[in-house]
Amino acid sequence: MDDKRPRAERGSKQIKRVGIDPATRRQKFAARFTVNGKRTYVTLDATTIEDARIEYVDRLKKAREGKPYREPPPPPPAPPKVKPTVRELAERFTGSKDKFKSGAGSDTRDPLEYRRGVWSTLSCHVLPHLGDRPAEDVTRADVKAMREALLTAPGTHPRTVQKALVAASRLFGWALDDLELWEGANPCARIKKPATESSTDFYTSEEAARILATAGEKYPALLPLVATAYHTGMRKGEIAALRWGDVDLDGGRIVVTRSWKHAARKSGKPVTVWIHPYLGGILRAHHQAQAPESKEALVFPDAGGRMRDRWDLWGLDDLVVAAKVRRFKMPWHAFRHSYATELADQGAPLGVIQKALGQSTLQMAARYTEISAAQVKRYTEALPMGPTTPAPVDSLDAHRAAQAAAKRVGSG
Repeated sequence: MDDKRPRAERGSKQIKRVGIDPATRRQKFAARFTVNGKRTYVTLDATTIEDARIEYVDRLKKAREGKPYREPPPPPPAPPKVKPTVRELAERFTGSKDKFKSGAGSDTRDPLEYRRGVWSTLSCHVLPHLGDRPAEDVTRADVKAMREALLTAPGTHPRTVQKALVAASRLFGWALDDLELWEGANPCARIKKPATESSTDFYTSEEAARILATAGEKYPALLPLVATAYHTGMRKGEIAALRWGDVDLDGGRIVVTRSWKHAARKSGKPVTVWIHPYLGGILRAHHQAQAPESKEALVFPDAGGRMRDRWDLWGLDDLVVAAKVRRFKMPWHAFRHSYATELADQGAPLGVIQKALGQSTLQMAARYTEISAAQVKRYTEALPMGPTTPAPVDSLDAHRAAQAAAKRVGSG
């Protein structure tokens, strides 16, 4: 019996080699033990028989204490935080690569149309300067540098720079307030915008009369549109969305409720404008010629019966050329300025003009009122005059001689 192998240590019978790990080329061990009548068979992590025995004792102890045989693996490390770039944030905000989301720009009257316009501004003026930067790392200095670069770019109007700063501010505000992607302040906050002058283009009364006369002679289909714009001061979108149910020809008024496909005013309140007698006759003839089937029919539809295109001038450019009047960048809106200017020229107070234009404040109404030089001259000439007009003094010496003579007369 002396040639027999020595007996292994106690517990080694519960350990068994189960092969070789093909990846590491090391031995694999398994252990079997019974606790509370329940047999357990587990794979060990040890690669040698000595380590396997130590691990077996530890596993057996944990099993008897009711602890898990194997410690739960540590949680995987958190993936590194990926900072979205300004371009990725803009694409998500505007939905240029996805369906438009209802969250962004929900405080506007038409979120879909607003975000389309914002994407155009962002892609043309903001993304070339900040697009590749992580949005979280953009600072006020970066925004100021973008502003200066836009201001010095040839052909860039200050109003374009204003729109770019507003669009960038809305983008960062959405990421901070709505999405809470990071903590901090909006880098566009309190960035000074370049000053711009509001458009004051308007047709004079002579130019307006020439436009109306030319429309009646050469463009009769445009006459109702032009007359409505000039005699009511309505915006282009309000004219396009006008329905016959909003027009009271007998009462001589129009209730403006829509502009394109949304409410005419941000407050949602309608605005009443009065129909000039000249316009009333034109609209009556237009109503008879159109013969609308319902009150929901558009007053000025396109050739297909749909609402007119907002990006089209509807033939006004040809009419202006034929009438030989000045051409403006916003010819339809110039009628609104003309309407306010004519009211002011007739002596209407600013409050009346505010009511006629449907503006919320006097300051907003004042932007649309251009006081002509002739009106200023008329009011200046109406100032009261004194009883006599003093003779002009030819020179300082003559003035002093007159004062000396007056003193001699007084002393004598």
